Amino acid sequence: MDNVYTMSDVRNDAGFAVLHRLRLRGFEPAEDERGYDAFVDDGLVVVERGRARLTPAGREVHARWAMADEGSAAADAAATAYTRFQPANERLLKVCHDWQIARGGIPNDHSDPGYDDRVIGRLRSVHSSAVRILDDLVPAIPRFTDYAPRFEAALMKLDAGGREWFASPACDSYHTVWMQFHEDLLLAAGRSRAAEPLH
Repeated sequence: MDNVYTMSDVRNDAGFAVLHRLRLRGFEPAEDERGYDAFVDDGLVVVERGRARLTPAGREVHARWAMADEGSAAADAAATAYTRFQPANERLLKVCHDWQIARGGIPNDHSDPGYDDRVIGRLRSVHSSAVRILDDLVPAIPRFTDYAPRFEAALMKLDAGGREWFASPACDSYHTVWMQFHEDLLLAAGRSRAAEPLH
């Protein structure tokens, strides 16, 4: 596999945006192998049952690309961002819980706009932390550029009354983008989700 994709190739090949997208999303709809031919031929991607996904070899090659070079400014920025992300992530998890479960352990049916507005306000506080992290991270690792506008888009749709844009896995909701941001940070910092403390 190294003979096919050197690290220099990976960092300069726009096609690896495909691998990154598949890594963060898990899969994407694909009627056939068109658009993935080279990756399928090299055993990095498989297309089956209408979905494209990474193979174990694809995950390995992608992970080597996604991790910042040891000792580099990017590696320092990734490590710092990951450390700052941890408390923000704990807050985000609590806010998402409270969005889904109201006082007394009752599922939130969103019939109390005052309650929902307070939770959204707390989400905005978490968002401010995420923006500060990204402001410092993006100059070192430009692939994180898209997260801030995606967060903002989810917040705008949430403010417009689209409650699904808070945490639904069926759209690019705030929580969906956050999960991808989390995973991308782990990749950049060379860390494993399995090694993180349980919440």
